[in-house]
Amino acid sequence: MDKILATGGAGYIGSILTKQLLDAGHSVRVLDCLFFGDSGIKQFHKNENFELINGRIENPEAAKKAVKGCSAVLHLAGLANDASCDISEEKTRLINYEGTKLLLKYAKSAGVQRFIYGSSASIYGAGKNISLTESSPLSPVSLYAKYRIRCEEALFDAASKDFTVCALRKSTVFGYSPRQRLDLVINAMSAHAFNRHEITQMGGSQWRPNLHVSDAANAYITCLRADKDAIHKQVFNVGSNSENYTVGQIAQMIADEFPNTKIVHKEVANSASYNLNFDKIGRTLGYKAKVSVKEGIAELKNALNNNLIPAYENNIYYNAKRMLDLQKEGAF
Repeated sequence: MDKILATGGAGYIGSILTKQLLDAGHSVRVLDCLFFGDSGIKQFHKNENFELINGRIENPEAAKKAVKGCSAVLHLAGLANDASCDISEEKTRLINYEGTKLLLKYAKSAGVQRFIYGSSASIYGAGKNISLTESSPLSPVSLYAKYRIRCEEALFDAASKDFTVCALRKSTVFGYSPRQRLDLVINAMSAHAFNRHEITQMGGSQWRPNLHVSDAANAYITCLRADKDAIHKQVFNVGSNSENYTVGQIAQMIADEFPNTKIVHKEVANSASYNLNFDKIGRTLGYKAKVSVKEGIAELKNALNNNLIPAYENNIYYNAKRMLDLQKEGAF
């Protein structure tokens, strides 16, 4: 049985992906430093097809060990939002960029056949138009996005006829996961609507494409199963044309789902805005995102009602806050 390496496989998207891979009959190895605990994967510890390496992608020994014997790498690990990267550019470069280059180097030398990189729609940054395609200009406005671009460049530099690579430019992710995040726009607003009966709308006119966490995970599996010629050296926007919304529209949908919620408006300057087109991934790979924003908000409401997201102000739900805690402890 082919072994698949999922870096960051205990994370918000990664834990969902790990489950999908195991359910599909794959043997899965996860490389994760467990900065956010193991709540996303603890259910798999007794599964004979599951293996965990507790390590960091920028550590040569961990990276080399992780790729050994794997047919594919699904690379999700790294600092995963603007605020986390803004804490330290040097750490961002080391983890997100140098760590990715290290994985590429060892994966290629170990005979890994396929490397799928989790990029981000944020690289379009201050998008000038709507329905941006994969060939639209990149206009990053954050350190996080700038290093995503550099990682894509390293990815394609490493490509060869025996080393198939592609990048997934994922939309802003939302929804419930066993390793929950509440620092994403839909998740954050939903938690605040439930707990405070008030949400803060930062700006309102800026566009965001949205992608449910299970659909994000499924995009990796789609690329894993696709003919290599269909994905080699390709980038794909991941999302749904119908799920592009302005921040103001998102706020209103959440207020509609959570009655008696007050919307507080705050202006923002120089905010990123990107409205994406997703025809390529559907046309090329037959991929289709299934869960709508409205369905995801209802899912979050159900999770909150059933106390699946307790103590919503705990730093474990917020990447940057958790990174600052780890920095104080000397781990980050």
